[in-house]
Amino acid sequence: MYKKSLLIIIIFFFPKINTAQITQKVAKSFPAYVVFEINKLMSKINLEEKKQIQIGQKLVKQDSLATILLSKGESTEILKNYYTIDANFLAGILSTEELEHFMYENDNTNRFLLALTLSDTLRLKAEQISQIRKENSFLNTQINISSENKYKLYIDKLSTILDSKQYVILIKTIYVDKSVEETNKDWDNIKKVKLAENKDSITVYKELYKYNLYKNSFLDSYANKYDLKKAMN
Repeated sequence: MYKKSLLIIIIFFFPKINTAQITQKVAKSFPAYVVFEINKLMSKINLEEKKQIQIGQKLVKQDSLATILLSKGESTEILKNYYTIDANFLAGILSTEELEHFMYENDNTNRFLLALTLSDTLRLKAEQISQIRKENSFLNTQINISSENKYKLYIDKLSTILDSKQYVILIKTIYVDKSVEETNKDWDNIKKVKLAENKDSITVYKELYKYNLYKNSFLDSYANKYDLKKAMN
């Protein structure tokens, strides 16, 4: 009964896992190492075939350039510059939204990027999106910023740019995984002492999950400080 209940909860609360795959055309058009790199990228972001091909072509071109430089006696240290798929590599291929999604997958502590990837869910207005992008660009210039100051920046700016409802949704999203983990532990303990034998398992699990999500969002332990109560009023 527990496994069935948990499955229902997971389906109800959480989005599907990204199952994007490289198309057959792409798989047959490039060397194995290129297909491997595109496949790694596709585990982070779903891309149409045209963009998969563009990335493959760029990787092949980079490989050719690296090979020429090595033949001229250049150090193998340069190879990383030619085989690293980062934001600079993908610029001009991915849309702004796709690039932001990719960057968030590489830095899932960045709350500006999270807000941008959730633009549809949060129903962000064009002006809000522009403001968040401006703040993220500023953050990228702060090379030596501490984690504490980074979170302070997230809180100060996002609590101003977003309305209270949007802000609460954003913070709750951050703590989904942590809340699920805690709820699973709570549920295991409840089963051990048989506190929910005569109760509906799905209902109990959902209530536990809601409690943990609210608690974690309220405390915002990742940032060490956060006044969710103020935002919710």
